Amino acid sequence: MLATMGAKLFRLSLVPFPLLKEDPFGHEVPWMINRADAVGRPMIYSKEYYDRIRALEDQHWWHAGMREIAAALMRSLSELGGGLRVLDAGCGTGSAMVWVRTAVGTSSVTGIDVSAYALSFCRDRGELSLSQASVMELPFRDGWFDLVLCNDVLQHLPTDGGDVTAFQEIHRVLRPGGFTLLRTNSRFGFSGGGAQMDADFQRYDLDQLTDKARGAGFVVKRASYANVLLSLHSSLKLRLRRLRSSGPGHHHSTVYEGLGIREGVMKRRWLNRLLLSNLVCEARYLSGSSRCLPFGHTIFCLALKPR
Repeated sequence: MLATMGAKLFRLSLVPFPLLKEDPFGHEVPWMINRADAVGRPMIYSKEYYDRIRALEDQHWWHAGMREIAAALMRSLSELGGGLRVLDAGCGTGSAMVWVRTAVGTSSVTGIDVSAYALSFCRDRGELSLSQASVMELPFRDGWFDLVLCNDVLQHLPTDGGDVTAFQEIHRVLRPGGFTLLRTNSRFGFSGGGAQMDADFQRYDLDQLTDKARGAGFVVKRASYANVLLSLHSSLKLRLRRLRSSGPGHHHSTVYEGLGIREGVMKRRWLNRLLLSNLVCEARYLSGSSRCLPFGHTIFCLALKPR
């Protein structure tokens, strides 16, 4: 399957750039977006940002695949029991809150988010234990939760230490023996080296993220990249772009360009199923307790607060 998809992506990669505004994964192609076009990419905390996420997160291949990988990582833990108190730190529009009830067999799920508009979607899903708050200042007492989820939040925190503060707060509200499962983005397949950050957005590598977790007092149990094919596809496109680039004017001055995921792939159900099946394969591979993927667009970290 991976070989077949790789061949198809290679053929698609040869399409001239002017024809591509959306790649076969349903993402806008970053290097084809100028500053004017970027206005159409919803920026985080905007109404349009949460509208798009809510419209896609239940069925889109990326969202569904991330849930499969998260479930596989948590199944590898024998220490997780039932009846857990769970916090979704940065719950967005609520899909992870719904998912985790089944994934760990609990009815006690609390969500926090800085956006009141995002929380309104959670209420529409029937979630009641909600608070408008930041992961950098969690409004809960020490040692209250058994499991804290934090999905695609760290990269959006202030880059002068916001992620460090978030790790410390997650550590504080977990009971000894509790776990956190974090998901954030990776720098693989994106242009630019160096720090890969703006004032309030950054990309990580695996060592960076696990070092921050350990620095907050966690024991890292599992850490892996994910979404390998998209990373390979983006890396190939980046190499081709660099070959065709005529100068520095092709580079952006900022790292964060808004939400690139689009609904286009949802209109091609066969492609949505195919791309999801790839992430399901990754999830099956990662269900092995000592396995990790060497690169990818996404990073998962499962960490323990020691007793």
